[in-house]
Amino acid sequence: YSFTQKEIYRITKDLHENHNKNFKEISLYLTQKGYRTVRSNKEFKSNHVFSIYRKGKIREERINREFKAYYGNFRVIPYIPIQ
Repeated sequence: YSFTQKEIYRITKDLHENHNKNFKEISLYLTQKGYRTVRSNKEFKSNHVFSIYRKGKIREERINREFKAYYGNFRVIPYIPIQ
């Protein structure tokens, strides 16, 4: 993600989760602050904001997931140097 994309996601997540704003209100906020879409440089619509929020949540879950350690069948062979 570019800096701008991260910033837009951070703003969207904060307004939606902490301030209970819907995606239409967030799109109006971003437009008023002068943010434009990354690819087409157009004003944000509610479906753009929803997509950014949804894909950002998926990305966060993927990056922050935990993995369980698994050790399979293996054996240790002692090292014997050749003389």
